[in-house]
Amino acid sequence: MQAVVSHAPEAILTFSTDGIVRSVTPMAESLLGLPAARLVGATVGEMLPMASVEETVALLRDSTEAGVAASVRVRHPVASGRPRELMFTFFPLDTADPPGTFGAIIRDATAQREAERARTLLEFFANSVPVGVLQFDAAGACVDANERWVELCGLDRLASAGDGWLRAVHRDDIGRISEAHRRTVRNGLECRVDFRLLAPGRPTAWVVAHGVRMSNDDSDDRRTLVFVDDVTELRAAREFAIRSESLRELALTSELLEPREGLLMLLQHIVERARTLTSARFAAISIVDDRGKLERFVYTGMPSDVAQRLGTPPVGRGLLGKLARDSAPLRLADLRKDPAFTGWPDGHPEMAAFLGVPIRAGGSTIGSLYMTRMEGDEPFNETDQFAAMLLALQVALSVSAAVAQERRGRLSLLEERVRIAHDLHDGTIQSLYALGLEFDGARHEPDLSGDLAALLEKGVGRINRLISDIREYIRMLEAPAPAGVPDLARDIPHAIQQLVPPGVDTVVNITAPALQELRAREVEDLLFIVREALSNAVRHGQPTKIAVDLRQTQHETTLTVQDNGVGFDPAVVRRGLGTTTMLTRASRLGATLTVIGLPGMGTTVRVALSRFIEAEGIPRQAD
Repeated sequence: MQAVVSHAPEAILTFSTDGIVRSVTPMAESLLGLPAARLVGATVGEMLPMASVEETVALLRDSTEAGVAASVRVRHPVASGRPRELMFTFFPLDTADPPGTFGAIIRDATAQREAERARTLLEFFANSVPVGVLQFDAAGACVDANERWVELCGLDRLASAGDGWLRAVHRDDIGRISEAHRRTVRNGLECRVDFRLLAPGRPTAWVVAHGVRMSNDDSDDRRTLVFVDDVTELRAAREFAIRSESLRELALTSELLEPREGLLMLLQHIVERARTLTSARFAAISIVDDRGKLERFVYTGMPSDVAQRLGTPPVGRGLLGKLARDSAPLRLADLRKDPAFTGWPDGHPEMAAFLGVPIRAGGSTIGSLYMTRMEGDEPFNETDQFAAMLLALQVALSVSAAVAQERRGRLSLLEERVRIAHDLHDGTIQSLYALGLEFDGARHEPDLSGDLAALLEKGVGRINRLISDIREYIRMLEAPAPAGVPDLARDIPHAIQQLVPPGVDTVVNITAPALQELRAREVEDLLFIVREALSNAVRHGQPTKIAVDLRQTQHETTLTVQDNGVGFDPAVVRRGLGTTTMLTRASRLGATLTVIGLPGMGTTVRVALSRFIEAEGIPRQAD
């Protein structure tokens, strides 16, 4: 027992009836700053500062007369450092000898007193500042809230305790707020975050929360303060200024909508403008046909190497298809949580925030603008949506006119193809057929020499082959083409379906960047070359596999059609009408056409189109 008393954090003293100290424990020396030899035999007045003697003596008298314990707090000076707050508790000793002897327990109450003063000061401060103040303990639970917080959200102190304060936070912001709260409480990182605050009977308010941990230690009694300031009016003023600036920026957009611009260039200008106005990481624009099917997809912000790996552009499923069917904007904090989200292809950037705005003309949706931000970025807000909607309204007429013009051009081209096919069939083939009959009749004349008859027979064979080539050409001209504007990502698989018979395996690889720079006329010419190469492979090569590859390198866009058929020997096989036409179209493109045939190893047709204007060395632009 003596060992326990000697190590206790409190000092124990006994007094005689006349107030003289009779005994002390070792802790008394530390707390009172006097050695035990001086304390024993000393009076209360000799132990305490003068200001405390009268109150303490009165307390001793009351305790003795009433026979109950009594306490007094004494501010005791220390030789070095700040004075201590000591708590004296006096009590009678019932078994004391002589009677009337009493004891005293002395403990250091300095930390407790400072904590009480800090709490009092904090409460005064919290209820004096014009912002909401929340106090959290080391575990992150709310332990106090000031009156301003109650005014802001309608939750009193009791309702805000623990995690109750989160009920006042907008559900779309809880994730961000909780993460910021953990960083401040657990890691001591000062943070600042804005969020929406809900209050019964009041419009949603925007507030800014500033979290600060009150100490850098990891003790269990550490506290964190969060100051919450209502910035609704300030935010409205800022958004008004931003909208005014957006209107000014949108006025500049009209310079990009010149009627001389082709559709693809127009879409590229619009999507870049959308990305700038909304501060998006990525932006895209789509055009849909009358059935809502994706017809064009132009993007910006995607690194070229990533786009190369992703391959073909989207086809309009998931969120893109959802927006094409609806007439209202779509703004999501995280598109991955939407039921319409269908996932990413391998290597796709991890996008989160999404803003989609339909482009409408003539009472129907003709396309959409899409803006996204990366995981961890701020979500789009009302101002971003406002700017995107204004842009969509502004460009709707120009996009509609450009789409209609391109479709008319497409229709005119198809009509021209039909006319040419008819002319070839009704004129050229009939004339060649008649010429072949004359040659065939002449070679049977009885007085015709053998050499001349052989020459005429060879001519008849060549005419028949020429007629066959022209018929194939006519078949290609008259083949039904997909509706809408030319699109290699759609039309190449369509051509394969028409020309390649069952049993021949086909592989198609088309990378999205290669489609971004091609003009409509170039798409038409490249598609013809693909069809001609496919037709030649099927008719002459007897392949079991055909591959079509469209890709982009640093300097050129290349189209390759390769088969594993019988191939040919260039020194023996003559150049046919199809090859001549492919060369003509490649020349019109300013491209290089290479046809490589290896006997027994198949044929490769390759078109290489420079991405730069040769004379000036500047990048080519789609029209």
